[in-house]
Amino acid sequence: MDSSVENQKIKLVALMQAWFTFAAISLAVHFCEKKRNLRRWWVRPIYQRRLQQGDYHNLIKEIRLFDTEMFFHFTRMSIVQFENLLAIVAPKLRKKSQPEPLNPEH
Repeated sequence: MDSSVENQKIKLVALMQAWFTFAAISLAVHFCEKKRNLRRWWVRPIYQRRLQQGDYHNLIKEIRLFDTEMFFHFTRMSIVQFENLLAIVAPKLRKKSQPEPLNPEH
């Protein structure tokens, strides 16, 4: 009888190990699968209106041309510093894959 009970315990332990292994693999597969997010828009509608409603096109251009003090207050840098910074970061900010890339000045 003892060997029968021992055999049952061994089978039970093996079954539990198999079940835990299966559960671990199932969880790993579930979390590793990349769920693809379906895009509704290439560009969100709010960003499509940036030419008409964006800060750069309405405010920054105007204060850059007519009010250097306000430009400094708004950006915390002079126009010359802004242009130098823009020259440094502009090549890295340009996107080539979008239909209409953002201008680095924005």
